[in-house]
Amino acid sequence: MTCPKRVREKLSFVPTWGKEYEKWSAGFIKEHKWRVDRMYDHADLMQEAWLVFNYVENAYPRCNDPGHFMALFKRAMINKMHDRSCRVKRRKETAEDPVSCDIYEVLSGRIGETTNGGYLAALLNEAPEELKLIIAKLAQADFDETPNKGKLKPRENLSMQVRKLLNKNGVYNGFSHDPIKELKQLFA
Repeated sequence: MTCPKRVREKLSFVPTWGKEYEKWSAGFIKEHKWRVDRMYDHADLMQEAWLVFNYVENAYPRCNDPGHFMALFKRAMINKMHDRSCRVKRRKETAEDPVSCDIYEVLSGRIGETTNGGYLAALLNEAPEELKLIIAKLAQADFDETPNKGKLKPRENLSMQVRKLLNKNGVYNGFSHDPIKELKQLFA
């Protein structure tokens, strides 16, 4: 006597997005829309519900009970809505926190950002006219860079060239201090 060959049963339930899930999602969104940011409208939240459904479907492929799958979907939607509402609450709380110290101390770290040129412009406006002239000449690269061929003279550094330029223009007569050092101190 031979045993009959066992045939493997196929899963009878495959979750598909349909009216049941759509109806529950629409009601849930209608009740809890007040908790989320105003930029989300009903259609956006319905798309999010479909994404949550798709995630649960892929995360639990062995779930073959419709009631169990619906419970998983509901819990995932509740968690998603709670996470979204916590983000709104956290953003509102951080935006309205009172500053306990001087506002200049808070913003002092932001002065060096690459998108903020206001601090540099303020420094340049307060600089003496001589330093503004030096900066303009440095920007034009208007200094003599020809080497002393065949001559045994000491090579002039940038400070010496700036000093010579200022003496020639009559800005400083008998210029004795280092203008490049002053520039470095200004921007330090």
